[in-house]
Amino acid sequence: MDERRKRLIALAHVAAARLGLDDETRRAVQKAVTGVDSCAKMDAAALQRLIRHYQQKGAEVWMPGPMVKAAEDRAPLIGKLAAMCHAGGYPFPAYPLGILKHMGCSVERIEWAPAPMLKNAVAAMRYQEKRKEAKHARGEH
Repeated sequence: MDERRKRLIALAHVAAARLGLDDETRRAVQKAVTGVDSCAKMDAAALQRLIRHYQQKGAEVWMPGPMVKAAEDRAPLIGKLAAMCHAGGYPFPAYPLGILKHMGCSVERIEWAPAPMLKNAVAAMRYQEKRKEAKHARGEH
């Protein structure tokens, strides 16, 4: 069993505990969401589905996003985009990929985007955050 799967299993158990589920109820939820009643029988995708389900039900746990490996010139920009997404409540890497696609840089993975386009995406997210803050300051929601 790899480290990532071990962490996801532990996170699923923590989320269930935070929701106050007993063992029998937890296994019933696992069966309903993933089709199996044991975390040990789930793959990483099923564990992520289960954790997302628990999050939707109110469990406050943080699930790590996909590991992104990029070239040295792009890694800080991707890290900045990830931090901005986390702070703004946007999905990473889906949200920055949507921005890049809107700007004409249609790549399948964020680490494949050229550095100048990533800089533009950071600028676009900063601009959007300023607009959001101004709207909030005016009392509009």
